[in-house]
Amino acid sequence: MKEITLIFTGLGINNINQADVLIYDLNNNLIINKKTFNGRVKVCLKEKSFYKVKAISCYETINKTFYTNQDIIVFNYSNSLVSNPIFNLKTFYLTDYNYPNLPIMKGTIILG
Repeated sequence: MKEITLIFTGLGINNINQADVLIYDLNNNLIINKKTFNGRVKVCLKEKSFYKVKAISCYETINKTFYTNQDIIVFNYSNSLVSNPIFNLKTFYLTDYNYPNLPIMKGTIILG
């Protein structure tokens, strides 16, 4: 068994990094159910093994599979959406109907 620190960034309101962390083995058996403290949680897991992690905070969720070959593993909420190859992201730029040549500030929508 090895103590591993899991760090979760980008979760929660105003990025407070508080989350419920569920860790499963590859057979979907729940092994650990903990809460983060300042975006971190320490767990004891078998070395050189694969696990699934699910971190839930408000309406945000991180679902990842990870390998326990490091002492610290970082999971980033914003990267979990962008780097997932399942999603095909589409970007739409919004404009005002009355002023079609004037883009709306912060008028970008990215749909996955």
